Amino acid sequence: MIHPGFCLAWFWHPFDPLSGVDDFLNLQRNSHDAGPESVLLKIKITVMKVDGSILSSEDCENTFRKGDERRFMYLLTDIRFRERKNTDYLHGDTLGVRCRMWLSGESVQMVRQCTARTRIRIVKISFLHRVENFSALKLGEKRILQIPSPLETGCAFTSILSLSSAQRGRKVVQIRISRLPGYKALKRKLSVINVSGNITKCYEYDYGLHVQPGCYYLTRQFILDKRKEYLPNDELSLLCEFTFNTGVDHVKMEEILQDIPVAVFEQKYIIPNSNNDEKAAEDKLSSLLSALKDIKLNHSDQRLTNVNLKDNTLSTNSNAVSTNIFGIHNQVLRNDPHKNKYNAAEKLSMGPSALDDFKALYNDQLLTDLVLKTATKSFSAHKNVLCARSSVFRAMLTNDMKEKNTHCIKVEDLENETVQRLLLFLYSDSLEELQWESAIQLYYAADKYAIERLKVFCSFYLVNNVSTSTASEFLLLSDTHSDTNLKKFVEHFILEHEDEVFCSVEWEKLNGTNPHLVFKTMQLKYKRDKGTHIRKQKTQKNSNNIIYNSAKELSKCPSALDDFNVLCKDQLLTDVVLKTATKSFRAHRNVLCARSSVFKAMLINDMKEKNTDSIKVEDLEDDTVQRLLLFLYSDNLEELQWESAVQLYNAANNYAIERLKVLCSSFLVDNLSSSMASELLLLADTHNDTDLKRIVEDFILEHDEEVFCSDEWENLSQRNPHLFMKTMQLKYKRRKEGKEA
Repeated sequence: MIHPGFCLAWFWHPFDPLSGVDDFLNLQRNSHDAGPESVLLKIKITVMKVDGSILSSEDCENTFRKGDERRFMYLLTDIRFRERKNTDYLHGDTLGVRCRMWLSGESVQMVRQCTARTRIRIVKISFLHRVENFSALKLGEKRILQIPSPLETGCAFTSILSLSSAQRGRKVVQIRISRLPGYKALKRKLSVINVSGNITKCYEYDYGLHVQPGCYYLTRQFILDKRKEYLPNDELSLLCEFTFNTGVDHVKMEEILQDIPVAVFEQKYIIPNSNNDEKAAEDKLSSLLSALKDIKLNHSDQRLTNVNLKDNTLSTNSNAVSTNIFGIHNQVLRNDPHKNKYNAAEKLSMGPSALDDFKALYNDQLLTDLVLKTATKSFSAHKNVLCARSSVFRAMLTNDMKEKNTHCIKVEDLENETVQRLLLFLYSDSLEELQWESAIQLYYAADKYAIERLKVFCSFYLVNNVSTSTASEFLLLSDTHSDTNLKKFVEHFILEHEDEVFCSVEWEKLNGTNPHLVFKTMQLKYKRDKGTHIRKQKTQKNSNNIIYNSAKELSKCPSALDDFNVLCKDQLLTDVVLKTATKSFRAHRNVLCARSSVFKAMLINDMKEKNTDSIKVEDLEDDTVQRLLLFLYSDNLEELQWESAVQLYNAANNYAIERLKVLCSSFLVDNLSSSMASELLLLADTHNDTDLKRIVEDFILEHDEEVFCSDEWENLSQRNPHLFMKTMQLKYKRRKEGKEA
């Protein structure tokens, strides 16, 4: 949990909720404020429930120098312990934290108060993992389910089911869930679906804000004993449900009181001066927390994202899609029921995203123009993709280096599997299930070729899977690659487990290969232990530096779509031109082929565009082509207006870009009005878009008086009298059907 910085006499910095540290409340004085060098403060921290009752409190008196901090370590730990005994302990999962500070030894004359709130971003993911021929599953055999990326991270994750040996010879069904960088598990639940479709809950755990390995266990015999109930056609169906915290969604200052006399404050804002007044003060805080609770339940305000993966397919809440994918501003009357009938999320889930298309481009090996050679194998790829994702590859392929002309890059220091994983990541921003050794190899490749995002993903895996036996190798890796953040983390891990690490075989081997590194690391123990006071101070001062903050590091790195967007804007290594009536737009054949089946047919079949290096799009406006290319490279749309959305819809339909067509349709439906209904009806009818046409028809019949009396409707009667008549007939047909029903 973090809280926004308070700017009173002092400034209090927040801490990152995804940093991986244990729960604590933290106050830190700004190191650059204009106050005195040190100040003696009395502090009272109170943690409260929504109803105003006190959960826990702590008092202290501290001298704060500039930059000093004070942690309240046990407040939340105590609360969580009690909460686990009573699931209703924190109604609405909302806490209030009150901090009171005053100068020690002085009476309070004036009151300053700030009220703020922090809202945590929540992602819920559910999916069905089906296992066919379960009774034939062998020890060590894996059944892997790839789950699409729920958010803009673009990083897919996997559910891996396998059969392993346990104590007493039992065979255990083990389910592992790969980690998502920047995600913290809050709740996890596993259920078996029986032959009747009913749910039998097998496992549930609430981690609070703590990251734990995602493992669940069921015995094979337990399932086989209930074969008739759990294995219809020898197929096991497991429902997996997860709740993640992905960071802070919203920070807002609610109220500021500046230099209010104490007497006035006691009357108007209630300062407790007796037991009865204490209850009144808590009631005031309760009302504030209740308001926060009401807002929390407002889905669109909180940006809560629900991702449901049923039958191994992705479907997202439509509000979440409009926020995270559309990138457009809808000026809409949200209470219009017809505008919610166009299920953009469902339609988007049925088709590939840009990253899916780029991954398919790699798998299909279409229009490749480069080879990466290991010692034993060659891998075909695309120059523009490598240039977009790696500054090192870009230098090789665009400067006067031998790789530019040979169309070959030797990577003989990399294993075949590493190159395969590397290329998959460059095209899709996704990683297959990692093991320790594969993560080490990928980290090496990511650092060598300056692929920072991959480097962060590998670091995240290594940090979360380090052990006393692998710490020595991890230390050497971070030191070799001058990764200071990673090195600080592993140094701290080693000193926390010094007995096991320093006595291990791996540490002896490291001493033989790099004695200087061993000496420096062991010396750290004595430097940190120099004096009890210094040790305590260093623990407080440096603890935020020993956490590998993957979310923060990831935010510094462009995603694959960011890189492809830059590739589009830089026009690097372009090989085809789109020509409107007045302008030419340079692009890449492989990108056009990956995103559009029509462009693909033009550029690889025996059509004139294959050999001319240009495609005429004279029926499109310059602005439309610009927006179209931006979407093809990045899956992103700039802010739309009605006319630009209509033009893009036409282009998407003509070039079979279904995802763009869905997004344009959603915008048009969301912004539909009586004056626009005639045009949208004609558009849907012209392109045989039955879903869109049905929604427009519903809207027209709901607003028949405004639409049928408009100038636009009269114009439609002249342009398409058949459509005009059929639509007006609908009103009477539906009325007749209603009477008969």
